[in-house]
Amino acid sequence: MPRVAIEGNERMSLRIAASAKVKLVRAAALSNIINEAEVIKASERDYGRILGLLESSPLPNEKLLAAAGALP
Repeated sequence: MPRVAIEGNERMSLRIAASAKVKLVRAAALSNIINEAEVIKASERDYGRILGLLESSPLPNEKLLAAAGALP
């Protein structure tokens, strides 16, 4: 009798060819690498600071204005 999927269960049982298993394992590893490269984790304090800066960013200083003026 087949088992009913339980929400939150992170395991999966299936029979597949060895070549397919190799691909699944490789895809999972690559997915973790991509996630680590694309996700930035910030503490609650830092997150609040980031949001505050986005909502009311400081005026640009002379160095920033000069860099923007140097753009083509």
